[in-house]
Amino acid sequence: QLFNPFFLENGAVRINNYSQPFILSLFLSSIVYFVLVLAITNAYYPLPDLDSYYWYKEIQDQSKAGIITNIALHRPLFSSLTYIFHVGAGIDLYAYFKYVLPFTFLLGLIPTSLLASQFQGVIQKITIHLFPLSSASFVLYSLMPIPQSIFNTGLIYFICFTLYSWLTRRIVFYLLAGL
Repeated sequence: QLFNPFFLENGAVRINNYSQPFILSLFLSSIVYFVLVLAITNAYYPLPDLDSYYWYKEIQDQSKAGIITNIALHRPLFSSLTYIFHVGAGIDLYAYFKYVLPFTFLLGLIPTSLLASQFQGVIQKITIHLFPLSSASFVLYSLMPIPQSIFNTGLIYFICFTLYSWLTRRIVFYLLAGL
């Protein structure tokens, strides 16, 4: 049976009855994630790393020249996503590097919530939700405005989708993980 993201059954929308432990663990984990990202991004005004300024200058020069991304250079996915947010969404380049990229780490709550829904206890659910925070180096690299931060968010999805597929035997999540 394929996963239906809209919870449709016989043409009607079905609302999942999430348990109290799941809602509690998701709420507490969301607070921890949000406070952590907010504290790290607001701890200083400048960008946290020299590598961020390199990318800031590269993207700024490319957008002034009207180039979406130079495919011949390295990291075309990062350049393209940055260009889309900067030009397409009208977000200032500094604000994108300072706030948008670090807050993409919060997207890790989506796959961890999917995986946590398979466990019973509150402690188990909170542990699964906080799994991406288990390594300080992983967290810091995920919160820096560098290409590796996008990879780290993708890595969270890969691990959680693979484990969820293994637990539920749903092949679609195995495929979504890229395996």
